[in-house]
Amino acid sequence: MTTKRFEALRCLALRAGRPLFVAAALGALCFAVPTVASAQEAVARAAADAAIEQIGARAYDDAIELLDAALASCGKNKCPASLEAELLMDQGIAYGLKDKTDDARDAFVKALAKKADGQPNAKLMTRKLKQIFSEAQAKAKAALEPPAGTLTSSQTQALDSARRLLASNDWEGCLAAMVQSLSAGDYAAGKLMAARCQDKGNLLVEAKRDAEAAAALAKADKNDALVKEAAAVIEQLDADLPRINLKFQAGVTDLVVTVDGVKVDANNIRAPLINNPGTVLIEVAGKRGGEPYEYSKKVTFERSESIDLDVTSSETPLQACYRKARNANERKACDDKYNPGAKGLNFKAGLEVSSYNDTNQVDVVSPALYFAAVQPTQGWNFGGQAIVDVVSTASADIVAMASRRFDQVRAGASVGGGYKVGVATLGVNGATSIENDYVARSGGVSFSADLFEKMISPYVTYDFGSDILGRAQTDFAVFRRDLYRHTINFGASVIFNPSTVGVIGGTVELDRGDASKPYRYVPMFDVTVAPEIPASASAALVAAGRLPIMPLEQLPTSRNRYAMLLGILHRFDTATLRATERIYTDDWGQKASTTDVRFLWDFYEGKGAGGTPGYPQLRLSPHARFNYQGPVSFWQRAYVASQSVGGYDVPRYRTGDRELGPLLAVTGGLGLRSAFSRVVSLSVQVEGVYTQFLDDLYLFDRWGIFTASNLELEFD
Repeated sequence: MTTKRFEALRCLALRAGRPLFVAAALGALCFAVPTVASAQEAVARAAADAAIEQIGARAYDDAIELLDAALASCGKNKCPASLEAELLMDQGIAYGLKDKTDDARDAFVKALAKKADGQPNAKLMTRKLKQIFSEAQAKAKAALEPPAGTLTSSQTQALDSARRLLASNDWEGCLAAMVQSLSAGDYAAGKLMAARCQDKGNLLVEAKRDAEAAAALAKADKNDALVKEAAAVIEQLDADLPRINLKFQAGVTDLVVTVDGVKVDANNIRAPLINNPGTVLIEVAGKRGGEPYEYSKKVTFERSESIDLDVTSSETPLQACYRKARNANERKACDDKYNPGAKGLNFKAGLEVSSYNDTNQVDVVSPALYFAAVQPTQGWNFGGQAIVDVVSTASADIVAMASRRFDQVRAGASVGGGYKVGVATLGVNGATSIENDYVARSGGVSFSADLFEKMISPYVTYDFGSDILGRAQTDFAVFRRDLYRHTINFGASVIFNPSTVGVIGGTVELDRGDASKPYRYVPMFDVTVAPEIPASASAALVAAGRLPIMPLEQLPTSRNRYAMLLGILHRFDTATLRATERIYTDDWGQKASTTDVRFLWDFYEGKGAGGTPGYPQLRLSPHARFNYQGPVSFWQRAYVASQSVGGYDVPRYRTGDRELGPLLAVTGGLGLRSAFSRVVSLSVQVEGVYTQFLDDLYLFDRWGIFTASNLELEFD
């Protein structure tokens, strides 16, 4: 042993109180050791060298004692940490070679705590020591990491902030706080808090996903309480998630389903679709009968709601193609693709018989024939109609004059056609009707256009009418009045979406000529009697109270009429709603409002081969209409005449036409249409009409019934 090492051991023996050799006689030499950076460090290094020699000599207990004394000499921070780690590593080797495994592992752990990347003397390491050292490394690493599930201060602050925000219903702020906290790394409590934030904002799908992630993290941390809490949240979210069950029409194949533009996995389209509460657009594409098939619908649902959605469509591929076509060329392409054998000409003809009967002894029968031909690809159309009205009437104001009941026949016809040039369609029309005391003639032109890919279609029409009013069984050369009429219609239809169309329109009509009825006489009353004549006074009461004169009706010789119409058409899955509101006024002072609503419900369709539309097809169409109008400015229930030198002075304008007085009318009815095949259909309409005359002679109200039967043929 060298002198220097011997001096170190002598000093250690004295300080440790453990005599080694003859320590008592040599104790004073401790203070004679040369001074280095630290006396303790020098002694400790000498002890380390001596311990290695003792280990080599298999004197493990002596080596351990030397190292214990050296570590005691270092005390607190008197030696570098690397030196202390070296001493502990050597001690671990000594313990391990002595088969004290636990002590060896503890010594290695303490060494690694001083120097994390420290390594023992490789020359002394055996296979068993390497295993012990590996275990010590794992234990030291675990000691440096926080316990599983332990939150850092920043995580704790983030959770507290999120809870406060959620308590104030600010779920977005709550979620933002958790997203920022989780950006540094996922942890169970943070994921579960994020799920609660999303649950509050109805993001149930995302909330369930984060709650499941929280459960997995808590399980890995062996945090049983948090695992149980996460499981409860997952169970509640699963119960709250809305589900959509798609029921597909028979014969549809190659299905592709999207929800708000996101494609659903092909393996899951027949399973319930899970989605967040709210409104989504469900679109389905596929093939039916070998032809393309499309379906779309917006669906709104709440938490926990389960919806069964019938995915059905009565639209043929050709109809779907026509609906999407933006011009004549695209419509022609539809014919070439889906109906290559057709020339595109669609022909429609029908026979309609209608009748009207009311409690005012008015009976009308009107048979009519009509036809229409449309060539959509070439852009032209042509059509016409012929009608006969047979009217039998004994109106109350005529009965009051003891006139006989009379029958009247009116025959009428009209034709029209149009041609499409680019986006514009030009049209012409003409019509005439003849009866024994009236001839009506009219002609007109029209213009319409399809703009912005058919999203907006404006139109304007002009018609000129030239009528002749006469007397029955009297030649027009003896009695004739010429009436002229200028009518302008204008407006536009607007497509808001594939299911909804809006309509706005206006009418201006300028009438010129004396349209006073040559058969209508107006009773006159004395100024003292007129106020006593009640509304709906009987013919007998009128005859008893009137003056001996009864002049003919006299109306102004010009009339300017104005009307505005607003309408909407909306297509549901199997029904269509049509609603219009019309406001009317004129320079005679009359004002009116008409509201009309019709609902067309396709409630039955036969089954066709391969999922194609079948027959019969049944459509039910309830209809309701409400009309209210005020009187013209010169309307009087009882007109007053005053006697003068030459006879009687009567009002300049006077009328007994109750349609110019105040009234309200309510119409309600039901229609049924059956398409027996693609070519033949039959429809029947029955409507009841109630009219109440608010300020008129003879009548208080009138009940009527209108029926119409229509047999129609349509083919390409």
